[in-house]
Amino acid sequence: MSEALLHPYPNGYPAESRFRYIGVRPMRGERPKTPQQRKFIDVIHGILGPELKALSVKGNLLEPDRIHFLPPSVYDRDISSSSGGVYYGESDSAVIRLAGRGQTLSMLAEEMLHGASYQSLLYSQQQGVLGVRIGYELIMPGQRLYQSLNEGIINIWKRQILAANLSKLRDSFHLSDREVGELLPTGFNDLDYPFYRSYIHSLISGIGLATGRSIAEIHRQFYQGLFMQEPPTFDLISRVWGEDMITSLADRAITLFKAN
Repeated sequence: MSEALLHPYPNGYPAESRFRYIGVRPMRGERPKTPQQRKFIDVIHGILGPELKALSVKGNLLEPDRIHFLPPSVYDRDISSSSGGVYYGESDSAVIRLAGRGQTLSMLAEEMLHGASYQSLLYSQQQGVLGVRIGYELIMPGQRLYQSLNEGIINIWKRQILAANLSKLRDSFHLSDREVGELLPTGFNDLDYPFYRSYIHSLISGIGLATGRSIAEIHRQFYQGLFMQEPPTFDLISRVWGEDMITSLADRAITLFKAN
């Protein structure tokens, strides 16, 4: 199996592929972006750009024409994802379910981080395209490997970024306390993969105890791994937690992350 840049697909899409092409084309039921929605994108761009630079990684943030806001009825009808947003790597575009302003901003930041992550396709000469890799996650027809790792890290990082920029977001949009609660939900309202986040926090805490490294330093390494072809994150997890932990994160060998 080989790994290559996501575009172009050398052999087209497999017939059973779950992928669809969206790109810059308006979607069915999509309305022209309002001035506020364009401001959402501008402000999140302005927040995430410096974060990527501070992390010393290269990642391209989605342009406005590759972000599609859909009314809830249209999103629920046409998008298979049960979350409030989805990023499609094969077309480098995101679809966001319009909800409260805080939730919309949160989902926009999350999908833009997914979009900025390392991306490649997995293919073989015999079978053609097998799937795509986005960040740590491998997405293949009927299978999503390392989803808990990828979503957990993305959401920990996203919440950290939004919390650090809360004053800017409040001032930019005059967010109410309720909307701040949507931006950074807690308790029963927390839909930011709380179990995945808890799992990753435990993983990182154990690494900190075993190595003496700071939690902040380990977080940084995990974030950087989102942008690498061969993230050292897995070697670190394996040294501290053993190979069984890698298996628990996914049922497929980690060598899938290496270009053969």
